[in-house]
Amino acid sequence: MPDLDILYTTAAPGWVPPARLSKGNAPPAEIAEAIVKCLAAELRRGGGFPRIAELRDLLRNVADGQIGVRTGFEQLQVLERRSGGALHLSVGCQAARAILVRFAERQPAAAEFVRDLAAEYCRHLVQHRLFGRVRAVLVGECFTDADAAQAWEEEVLLALEPNLIRLADRLVADPTAHKLRAPHRRVARRNTADLLNQPIFGEVPE
Repeated sequence: MPDLDILYTTAAPGWVPPARLSKGNAPPAEIAEAIVKCLAAELRRGGGFPRIAELRDLLRNVADGQIGVRTGFEQLQVLERRSGGALHLSVGCQAARAILVRFAERQPAAAEFVRDLAAEYCRHLVQHRLFGRVRAVLVGECFTDADAAQAWEEEVLLALEPNLIRLADRLVADPTAHKLRAPHRRVARRNTADLLNQPIFGEVPE
């Protein structure tokens, strides 16, 4: 099977565009724009953020001291088991778990941790649907080692973060994601000449 086929079939359905751009050594900002568009579509297909109100209330109970952090983790574990393997609910529980870990460091205001929960949910979805699937292929095909791939991934995620936060804010306002759309494109698409002159991964410009 050709290398490109391996990469594109490894990416989750609907996530091929950022995988293609990654393989083609596109700028991180361009990859990030493709990711946020795929993320918005993923949220619409998956019904947004299932049980966000229940997870929000659980976090609020921990933040208010009604239950301890340990009990919060236990309740998340029960909820995740009851999800029956549903991806989006499972990812939501993982996102809530990440927020609980932060509670050990600080106690954010309610509005802040709801926003943090939605943003963390989006970050976890990106990992599940894209990076977690194509990372090994990219290391083998596009990068000399895992450290180089990790540095590249962090650069893409940094470029993604502003639009991811905007999308998370929209998700809080519309948890079903019925009308959710990605933020407007801010990076111009490259023309054919730019694409042809783009060096491949590992190539040193003259």
